[in-house]
Amino acid sequence: TKEILDFIKPAFETDSNAKVFVARNSSTIDFKDEYIQKSKLSPVIADTISKLAFGSVYGPYVDNGSYILAKVLKNKKK
Repeated sequence: TKEILDFIKPAFETDSNAKVFVARNSSTIDFKDEYIQKSKLSPVIADTISKLAFGSVYGPYVDNGSYILAKVLKNKKK
């Protein structure tokens, strides 16, 4: 699984429609198009992901037993 995610990661970064990309690549995890507060992210990845530029992809990393690629779609500052 990790090798597959490493392979598709560059395409995920350049794809303009993350929801369709996730559906097309048969994810077992539902696509989430929502703001997630830094405090709600795993402390292991929170600082790194919160500093990424729009369109950047982080991962693959393991969260709750699943490999994850996380893409920054928007940033929201309080």
